[in-house]
Amino acid sequence: MLPTLNSSWKTQPLNQLCLVVMGQAPKGDTYNENTLGTPLIAGAADLGLIHPSPKKWTTSPTKTGKAGDIILCVRATIGDLNWADSKYCYGRGVCGLRIIEGHDPEFLWFWLMACKDHLLSLGRGATFKQISKTDIANLPVPALAVDEQRRIVARIKECMERVEEIEGLRAEAMRERGYLLESLIEAEYQEADGEKVTLADVCAITSSLVDPRAPQYIDLLHIGGGNIEAKTSKLVNLKTARAEKLKSSKFTFNDSMVLYNKIRPYLMKVARPGFSGLCSADMYPLFPAPQKLTRDYLFYLLLSRHFTDYVIAGSNRAGMPKVNRKHLFAYKFTLPSTQKQQQITESLDDAVAAVEELQTDMAASTSEVNALRQSILHKAFAGEL
Repeated sequence: MLPTLNSSWKTQPLNQLCLVVMGQAPKGDTYNENTLGTPLIAGAADLGLIHPSPKKWTTSPTKTGKAGDIILCVRATIGDLNWADSKYCYGRGVCGLRIIEGHDPEFLWFWLMACKDHLLSLGRGATFKQISKTDIANLPVPALAVDEQRRIVARIKECMERVEEIEGLRAEAMRERGYLLESLIEAEYQEADGEKVTLADVCAITSSLVDPRAPQYIDLLHIGGGNIEAKTSKLVNLKTARAEKLKSSKFTFNDSMVLYNKIRPYLMKVARPGFSGLCSADMYPLFPAPQKLTRDYLFYLLLSRHFTDYVIAGSNRAGMPKVNRKHLFAYKFTLPSTQKQQQITESLDDAVAAVEELQTDMAASTSEVNALRQSILHKAFAGEL
């Protein structure tokens, strides 16, 4: 449904405000990634936050646009927008809207933002929804004098700036909480008193590699590097060995272990799952020595900046850094009593809970902010700003 307009406003079809340049895919053998020819905007994957971020070029462009065009996604993610900042070749997933003199391009930009749901509703197609040139050309647009268009644009931008300020403050609060958590972990471990040990003194890999197709393993959940969020340790998109159709050998683990991903250690992928399962052979399932090292203390140790800097320094692959077992177990640190370990990790658990609560609030506020943006647009085009 189109936004509700001020009752005194008339409309005109979009093609009276601008030229509609529908995209057309160039021949496949003209594509390259070496910046030869014209940058190609094939679809939404080539759009950036404001301006395009092309990944391929073509030496035989078909339909081209120029700086100042509004690029509209017409296929799959219908309604996404970018500003053209140079000449581009438009592929079949986009079109270019070139404003006719006497109209404000930002006015059309904001109107298209307000009409995104309507444009989505016009989509047709079994595999990918798509809108036609007729759908775009006939889109009703408020028929206002350019001075009034500019006044409305100014009011929208004024309100949007306030929304951006709110969003920026919340994002900054999230970053500061994240830095605080990292600092708390580092402070606790650097200030610890106790015995000087290596990881090999208090930790071991006791699991063996198994065939995930075996009856006793095929229905266990599998954790790979891609299932652990970097730095947050959250487990995502877990599936059984059967569902993933695993064939290569995997480690077993249980809820007494900590999993450490040895590939790209700078990502800090560490997990303490509360169940038994299988993990990738590119992980170390670490079993802390009972009565010496608690599982939670090991977990936060592996997330510390000191440990991460250590393993990065010992990674010997330029393309894909990887932590070898010998270097891992040679890591030296101060080990406090188990009672003190428990006190430290309880404090850190509380800090993590606070950060996760803020993340939840941020996710909710993002939806609220997006709704607020739409509300601003709808009020503007209802003549209420």
